[in-house]
Amino acid sequence: KQWKDRKEVLDDLLTLLTQNPKPKPDSDYSELVKVLKKIITKDSNITVVLVAGKCLTALA
Repeated sequence: KQWKDRKEVLDDLLTLLTQNPKPKPDSDYSELVKVLKKIITKDSNITVVLVAGKCLTALA
């Protein structure tokens, strides 16, 4: 299913964000934040939304 594909990509992103040092504060992650925000507000699958939220938290 499509939601599984979206979740898989977000899981990979979450792994990258949590297993590496925090992003540098002077780096521009605005596009990534916009995409994650869109997923959180528009996606109908709660599992996908939860992983997107975890990705945003890992960026903070």
